[in-house]
Amino acid sequence: MEHELAHGGGKVSYKVYVGALNKYHIPFCDRTYITSIDQQKIKEFEIWRIKKADKVLNNSTILNHNAALQMVFKEAIENQWMLPVAYSVLLEQPFRFYLNTSDQRIVG
Repeated sequence: MEHELAHGGGKVSYKVYVGALNKYHIPFCDRTYITSIDQQKIKEFEIWRIKKADKVLNNSTILNHNAALQMVFKEAIENQWMLPVAYSVLLEQPFRFYLNTSDQRIVG
């Protein structure tokens, strides 16, 4: 995405995706093989992201984050770093958490 943006291509949304990846996904997944990302890891990421942002992000923001992660998975499949079947399993069961404002607990 950054390459396409640097060369005058890509979509405007790529800037948002790159920002989300740099702020949330990369710090959380540092040194994690893409093939190690499973439903449990995504659930842990959701909880971590709420703590990092100190709030539950808007649905539109979460959709942007999901789109950015899907671009990463697409790239991994194209480079044969992961199988398409693994990607489809990750998309089967989305998690949604919220912050309980009375005691600041994350509930899912």
